[in-house]
Amino acid sequence: MTNIVAELSAAIAADTPFLKDEDRRRCYFLLSKINRTVRQHLPQVLQAKIIESIKDSSRIHSGIYRKDGTTPYI
Repeated sequence: MTNIVAELSAAIAADTPFLKDEDRRRCYFLLSKINRTVRQHLPQVLQAKIIESIKDSSRIHSGIYRKDGTTPYI
């Protein structure tokens, strides 16, 4: 999985175009943590399923935000 975090961040940014730079950085940081944990503890088959789930969730919840109005709901 070549730089899946960058790919996921780009997908989320495309689905929520109004993200501020600080939100993009936080998103990248959180995706990095998720990716690291998944790679350490799960077999590759499950890793791929989790990555696809994150992409699907981003696409399905495109434009939906939490109560604060700025944090995307994924």
